Amino acid sequence: MKTVLLASLAVTGAIVGTRSLGWMQASELKAFDGLMRMRPQEESDERLLVITVGEPDIQYQDRMGMERTGSLSDLALEQLLEKLEPYQPSVIGVDIYHDFPYKPSLAAKLAKNKHFIAPCEIGQTVTTPLTVASPPGISPKQTGFTDFPRDPDDVMRRQLLLMTSSPSCNTSHSLSFRIALNYLA
Repeated sequence: MKTVLLASLAVTGAIVGTRSLGWMQASELKAFDGLMRMRPQEESDERLLVITVGEPDIQYQDRMGMERTGSLSDLALEQLLEKLEPYQPSVIGVDIYHDFPYKPSLAAKLAKNKHFIAPCEIGQTVTTPLTVASPPGISPKQTGFTDFPRDPDDVMRRQLLLMTSSPSCNTSHSLSFRIALNYLA
């Protein structure tokens, strides 16, 4: 009986020690990734609309003479918001950084539109030490951070919901969490 107890304590101690030193993390993450790949493909929710900006959209904006400082010009964003307005979306989350002032006509519309949420980056994580400011003139309640922590093997497996804000990204909510809160409100 004493031998069994000592063997159990030794094995338990070895496992706890190995895990606390992080020696099992790589194999645990590989097993987790394998299990995640085995899940069935989730169907998209028809109540949600995801609009992407690809190379054809960028070329279209250039052909139309729209002034771009990023992938989406202020004029294109304004036109997009006008097209979405008749559908009365409960939330519009734009995951395109815009850390400079919007054109005055768009800024006025965005300030009134409580459904619009813009991104910023707090940058307090080891993998993202730099910060991207919130769009000027947008309320902190209309912004969400897009910082993603990376695991040691440079894979993003976690999503932060809350984080301490920074002076340039004055929000404690992630963009996805802010979108979910507004959608469910």
